[in-house]
Amino acid sequence: MNVYAIIDSFAYRVDMRRRRRRADGRVDRFPLAKLTSEEKQQARQRWDGCSLKGFQFYKAYCGKIDPNCVPADYYDFVEHVLNLRWSSFFLQHKCNLKYFIPAEHRPKTILQKIDGHWVTEDNVEVNQDEAVAMLKKHEVMVGKIAMGTGGGKGVQKFYAEDITFDNKNFRDLMQQHDVVFQKVLRQNDFLNQFNADSVNTFRIVTLNLNGKCSVLTAVFRMGAKGSFVDNLTSGGGMLVGIKQDGSFHDFGIRKSYEKVYESPTGLVFKGMKVPNWEEIKQTVMAFHQHIPYANLISWDITLDQDGNIVVVEVNLDSGELEIYQLYNGPIFGDRLDEVRAYVESRKPSLRHAMITY
Repeated sequence: MNVYAIIDSFAYRVDMRRRRRRADGRVDRFPLAKLTSEEKQQARQRWDGCSLKGFQFYKAYCGKIDPNCVPADYYDFVEHVLNLRWSSFFLQHKCNLKYFIPAEHRPKTILQKIDGHWVTEDNVEVNQDEAVAMLKKHEVMVGKIAMGTGGGKGVQKFYAEDITFDNKNFRDLMQQHDVVFQKVLRQNDFLNQFNADSVNTFRIVTLNLNGKCSVLTAVFRMGAKGSFVDNLTSGGGMLVGIKQDGSFHDFGIRKSYEKVYESPTGLVFKGMKVPNWEEIKQTVMAFHQHIPYANLISWDITLDQDGNIVVVEVNLDSGELEIYQLYNGPIFGDRLDEVRAYVESRKPSLRHAMITY
């Protein structure tokens, strides 16, 4: 074994310990069930060296464990092998969706700021005064930090009268290096009935590997009444799992993982089904097949007022694994061994590790 392989092996072990501490911290705040000796043995046979706390979490909520559920520390590592860092940074930048998703399937862009440069949708650069004048022409818009955010952070609604540097929220956003302003999405009646105050979205996870693309899991997210964003953390909302056939699970969850059985508007989840779910899945998989730079994508999708599929953003790391597996079981399903074989074949060299970690 050469010196680089020794260093890389050591770096890998240190990194996995870091990931394990972070994964354990996510579930430590929730009730955890005690595993039997047999359950521990089953999990360790499948996931030697990985954290077992996720299995305690699933047992507490589901009453049993499935050893094919992926531990969070291993999944965190897998995300960064399936989606290398250099491509993830570019793909997750909200101003770059236009290079991969057709215009009719994206929010309508008013203006973008990329690394300090104000540009139009067609990449024509304008100065700050021109940028402000362009924004003032719109009655209402959404302003977002374009990179390095999650959980709905940095998403705000602005009206024409807010487009002034006397407005602290507008001033603070304008000082960011990467920003996007978009027209407000008008969602269709099906989504609107769950909460008209927020843009409600589907989180759909797809795997495109070895020439095959498939939907792994999905949830539906809705904001709390009065909240503009749908996220659990920023919007105070809730989500509900979606089965492969598009029907909802019987219960949703809040940020505290408290079970709820109705939407903010009082709709009972049990028995509900997403219209045209198969078409939505097929469209998202087709999008993924045009993005060869990432093997695992978590899509935030909504439906506009005409029912057209709109990609709000893509996510390539920090997936909500515990939520996915709580609802629909092992994240990779019957593709687990395929994913593990791929990861094993890409055992990072020192240079690979520096790029992806």
